[in-house]
Order: sequence, then C-alpha cells, then structure tokens
Amino acid sequence: MPIRTWFRVAGALASILAISVTAISFGLPRLAPLQHAKTVLVRQLSDSLGIPFELQAVEVTSAGDVRLRGVQLTLESANARALVEIGDVTVDFSLWRLLRTQTVAESVQAVRVHSPRITLHGPGPELLNLLSAAQTDSGGMPPLGFPIRIADLRVIWGTESWSERLLTLESVSPGGLRVFLRHSELTLDALPFSLQIRGQGLFMDATRLERLALQVTAPAVQADLTGHGDASGLTLDVKGSCVGEHLRQIWPWWALSGTGQFEGRLRVDTGGLSVQQGTFRSGQSQAIYGLAGRFDMISGQLDTRIESAQLPAEEALAWARLAWPWEGQVSGELRIHGPLERLVYEISVAGRQGSAWGHSYTDLTADVTFADGITTVERARMAVAGGWLTARGHVGLGTMDLFITPQGVRLGELPWDLFSEAFSETALDAALRVHGPVTDPEIVGTFVVPSLALQGTVQAGYSADPTSILVGDVEFQGILSDIPYTARLSGSGWGPSWHLERVSFSASEGEARLRGSVTPQQVCIEGRWSELPLALLGIADISGRISGSVDVTAAQGRAEGTLRWESPALSVGGSPIQHAAGTVVLRGGRLHLEDWRGSVAGRPLQLEGSVPLLPPIASFL
Repeated sequence: MPIRTWFRVAGALASILAISVTAISFGLPRLAPLQHAKTVLVRQLSDSLGIPFELQAVEVTSAGDVRLRGVQLTLESANARALVEIGDVTVDFSLWRLLRTQTVAESVQAVRVHSPRITLHGPGPELLNLLSAAQTDSGGMPPLGFPIRIADLRVIWGTESWSERLLTLESVSPGGLRVFLRHSELTLDALPFSLQIRGQGLFMDATRLERLALQVTAPAVQADLTGHGDASGLTLDVKGSCVGEHLRQIWPWWALSGTGQFEGRLRVDTGGLSVQQGTFRSGQSQAIYGLAGRFDMISGQLDTRIESAQLPAEEALAWARLAWPWEGQVSGELRIHGPLERLVYEISVAGRQGSAWGHSYTDLTADVTFADGITTVERARMAVAGGWLTARGHVGLGTMDLFITPQGVRLGELPWDLFSEAFSETALDAALRVHGPVTDPEIVGTFVVPSLALQGTVQAGYSADPTSILVGDVEFQGILSDIPYTARLSGSGWGPSWHLERVSFSASEGEARLRGSVTPQQVCIEGRWSELPLALLGIADISGRISGSVDVTAAQGRAEGTLRWESPALSVGGSPIQHAAGTVVLRGGRLHLEDWRGSVAGRPLQLEGSVPLLPPIASFL
C-alpha cells in the first residue's frame, strides 16, 4: 500500500483512538453505580461515537483510577472494515484536582491504552472514507487537557503492518492532534525491508498533516524527514546517509561502495513517490550526483535520472556492471527505469583523458545499457595512440561479444616495446572481434598497415586472470622491396613482455623460422633461414639468395650474439660472387664482420671489419 495512504490512515486511526478515549473520559461523570457502569458506558459510547462499542469489564483500581478491559470498536462499510481491539484502557485521576474542581472530566491526568490491535480490510480509498466518516459521525474531538499514551500498538493491513512501542497523542486545537512516535516499525510490500521510525507529526484532521518531523532508519540507511501533507499527498525534505555494501545486499542494482550522503525533496502522492532536487555525495570518490525521478508504487515501476559532472571512470563502469581497469574522470548521465526486479540502466559518459588497460586515451564518449544481467555497449569511441578506437557489443552472463575497430593507431605510441621507435609513425587499421567466455575470450580479426603495404589476420585467446596473457597467431602478407611475402607469429604475452614461440617468414620460395622473447629487461632471438632473396634488404645492386642462423641476446643496454650466413651465388654491383659465407658478431654496440669470404672469377675474396648498428635495430635491441 502506498506510504502516503499509510500516513493518512495512521492519522485517522490516531484521531479515532483519541476521540474514543476522550468519550470514555467525558462519560465517566455520568456513570451509574459501578455494577451498572459497563451497560451505561457501552450505551453512551456507542451513541456518542456512532459506531458499535463493546466492553468486557469496568473496574476501579486501588489508586482510584478507572480501568476498562476488553474494549472493542468495529467500523464497517460495503467495501472496508476496521476492527479495533484494546486489552485495557486506564484513566488516571488527580485526587487534588478532583477535590478542587469537583469535576471528574477535569481531574483526568492521563489515559493509558495498552496493547491495541487494529485490523484493516479493504482498499486504501475505501478505508479512508470509512475512517473519515467515523470522525464526522462522532462530532470531532474536543480539546484535551491530558495526554493519551498508547503502548504496543499494532496495525495490520493485509501483508503490511505498523507497530509502535509508545504512541503519545496530544490535543492542540479542536480537531487538531499532535502525534509522537517513540519507536515505530513499518513493513511495506513495496520495500524489501522494514522501516524504523521515530518523531512527531501534527494532524489537523485525517486529510491535513500540518507538520512532520521523523527519523527513519533502515538497513544501510538513516534519514531525517521533515514536511507536511494534505489530501493530495506529502512533501518531505530528506537528509541522510547510507552504506553501499549493505544497500547492495537489499537492492542488488545499487552499484556504489562505501558510505554516501544524500538530501533532497520527496513528494508522495496517491500513485507513488517522486524525488526532486536530490543530490548524493559518494564518500569514497567524493563524486556528486544529481537525482530526480519517480517510483510508481501501484505498477512497481521506477524511472529516475542520475547525473554527475565529474566522477571516476571505474565508478561509472560499476553502474554498467563492468570491473575493467579504467582510470580518469568522466561526466555521465544514468537513467534507471523498469520494475525493481528487472531494472534497465542507460548510461552515457564522456571523458577528456584517462587510461584503460594501461593505454592512455582522450576524448572518450560511450553509450552503454545494462539489462537482464547483460551490459551492451551501444557505442564507444576514444582517441588512442594518435588514432581512434571504436567499440560495440555486449558482456554478461559469463560471456562477451565485442567488435573493436582501431583506425589510424600509431604502433610506436602503443606501450609495447615490440613496436616502439622502429614503427613510431606507422599507423594501423583493424577490425577485431572478441567473443567467448569472459575469462578466456577468443580474438579474431583483420588488420592493414597502409604505409607498409601490409595486411593480415589475427586469431588469439586472452586470459583475463591476473597474468593477463594474450596467446595466439598473427598472420600477415605484404610487399617488401617489391617482393610479396607472408609472415606468421605465434606467441604469448601482454604489454612490453612477449614470448615468441615461432616466427615464420616466406618470400620468393625462401623462408625463415625464428623464436625468442621480448621483455623490458631482455631481448632474445634465435633461429634459421634459407634461400631468402637479398633484394628484401632494399639495397641497390645486391641480388641472390642467402641462408643462415642467428642467436642474439640483449640485456641492460648491451647486446651480444652471432649471425652466420652463406650464399652459393650472389651479385654485388654487377659482380658475381660464388660460395660466399661469413659471420657477424654483435659486440659493443657494433657489428663485427668476421671471416667473410667468397670467390670472384675464381679468385678468393676475404673481408673483415665492423660497422655501427642501424638505428631501428639498435632501438629494438
């Protein structure tokens, strides 16, 4: 039942209880002798209240107070019924006041109502009409000079309930009633937890709440509410705090961790609850959110918007149920709508700069939807490594299917030493698909490097465990020095560390097979090649085919290794050389040429010396 209706029903019930107790107090002076008191009082109260009234016994205590036991009132209409059962009502008298005034009614100090039980049946509007009619029929409540204290009150309305440890009623004017709550507990079908309430309210009648000041406590939430209400609804100013981890146990859709402070204005009407001018400050990130929206209690539908001009990127991802390693500040807008058990999140974010998986980005924009346990990236775009990266797809229920498109991304700006320096201005275009289990997806796609006349395919697997390893094959084709070639890399790694299990290269019926590893601390390469055309080097006037082997290790800025080569026939500057061979030793940052030999026109040829490393090779090693 809407909480607004509960407030109005509570006000009406409190008024009826006060009227009933007042009628009892005012009826005491007209009682016949005690043996006839029960009959007379039942008749008088039924007439004055205009409703059926039952009473089991009337007695006078040793202190001179009057106690009524087994009080019962019944209110009924065609579609509603309210049954009020009270264990006993005790009227406390002041002997001094009685002697002074000679008036019993003016001698009442207080009225104590013990353990009333109120059972309600019927829809809210019908019950309100019934209770309002009962107030009208009873002629309203005259001003009281004494408080009414109601202990252990319990109201049951279907599957909902309201209990109060000590309810105090005071008359403030004809028809007006001040209500004090010591410790209330309200259980509503619309909420998965009970509300603990204390405070006070001033009811002028069943339709007008002049003033309300309450402290509300629920699991993970504490709030102060002040406001007023009338027949159209309640207006409440709210200020409080919550604990994200506890709140998430109640509402799994809540995404934020840590404590938070909130304030705003609530409007409660016949249909539901609206949030106006709301703000929320995250205690963990200090991000400030603006809140506005409505919860329809009849349909159970929520529709709210949350905005923030600046919040951490990982906090924005939390609303989308993504725990990706993103850093930076973004602005965002979140719309949450649908039934509480099946909410839909629509998220739009924008960020000037940040990093994701260790890669810097700028100019981020993204639209993401989360529903039914699945996060859908409708559109995402960011500037990365001198180019653009776009993405779309979905992640959820243990699987993922993402389409990622890098355009104009410069290899030299990626944080991978494998490409730095040597390819600083080389741009890459690609179309990749990442799909399969979230912890071990498959990566397939194609790529093009226009400046190198290179294109190829990628097939790999990524392990999302703490090692973050990419395992797979890259196969590509290109043209080098006007010679078509095909290459394939098989290995594993991530970022600056790679293990190359196999590197194969073929061109013009020649081939090479290498293996090695590349890490920030060390580069190791070893393998063999055979019958590769020398024209691949791009050096004019050199032709022929070459075979050989290589074993090179570079660590801490020092490189060492050996390259051996041989060629049955080659041509240099138009001069043929037969049976050429030699060794290149890498030492001290230079290439030392050792035992280079061959024959030219039957005459032996030997060459020794050293040359500096070419800049791209020096940078790589």
